[in-house]
Amino acid sequence: INKRFVPVSPTIKVVLRQITTLKPNVFLFSGGGNDVAGTEFESYLNHHGSGLPPVREQYLHDMIDVVFRKYFVDLIRMVATASRKTHIVVHGYGHTLPTGEGVDLLFFTFAGPWLKPALARKGILDKEEQRRIVFKLIDAYNDLLLSLSHIHDNFHFVDLRGLINPDRDWANELHLRNSAYARVAARIHEVIQDL
Repeated sequence: INKRFVPVSPTIKVVLRQITTLKPNVFLFSGGGNDVAGTEFESYLNHHGSGLPPVREQYLHDMIDVVFRKYFVDLIRMVATASRKTHIVVHGYGHTLPTGEGVDLLFFTFAGPWLKPALARKGILDKEEQRRIVFKLIDAYNDLLLSLSHIHDNFHFVDLRGLINPDRDWANELHLRNSAYARVAARIHEVIQDL
C-alpha cells in the first residue's frame, strides 16, 4: 500500500515476472533479519521479572517453523513455477552481539540499535544471557534454512556462522565490517559458481 493507501504490486510479483522472462540460473535472496530484529525482537522475549524462560519458545516456534517456513516454501514454489532452471541461493545470519551500537553518522545515530534495547526493556541485562538469546534466535533461523535446503533441490543455504566472528566482525548490531562483508560475498560467490 502506498502513502495514499492504494494497493501497489508487491515486490515479489515484480521479481517473479523478471524470473519468468529472464530465466536466470540463480536468484539470490537475502531476507528475514528485519522480521526478528528491531521492535519485533521484543515479541520473542519474556520479561526477566516474570520468572518465565527468557525466550518465548512457542512464539519462536510459531514464527520460525510455521510462518517463516510457509513464506520460504511459497517462495520456492513460486520461483520454480516461474523458471524450473532457477536455483535460489539464500544466506542465514552470523552470530552477532547485542552491543547497543547503531548506525552513526557524525554525531547522530540514524538507525538502530536493534537488539540491546529490547533485552533491556525486558530486564535481561546479563551479557552472557543476552548473547545466548541472540544466538538462539539466529540459530533457529539458520536451522530453518538448512532444513529447507535438504528438502528442495532448487534451494541452497549459505551458512555464515562459521565465517563471521561475533567479537570482531560487526560494525554494529546488524551490519558487518567491510572485511567480513568481503568474506561473505566470496563465500556466496563460490556457491553461485558451483551451481
